[in-house]
Amino acid sequence: MRQVGQKSINPALLIDAIDKQREIVRAAQAKTRKMRRGQQAAHRVVGVGADVGAVVDPLNGAIVGEPKSDVDWNKPAEPFDGEVWHGRRR
Repeated sequence: MRQVGQKSINPALLIDAIDKQREIVRAAQAKTRKMRRGQQAAHRVVGVGADVGAVVDPLNGAIVGEPKSDVDWNKPAEPFDGEVWHGRRR
């Protein structure tokens, strides 16, 4: 307040200045959260089906990228040497 030329500082002006600064901080936090959520949504990937690993457009849910994997998820899984698979599911 002194930097802008306010010579005398009364409690009401001080409280108003503190409230304005707190509002600036709240607005910055909200903007940061919104931006972070948007970035996370933009990098969200599909986790099931034939398009596993494809990027999803956060605005309309459409798949906008090619799958990141060459795995054919429609084929049954086969065990590696040394793995023991039991016939029943848990």
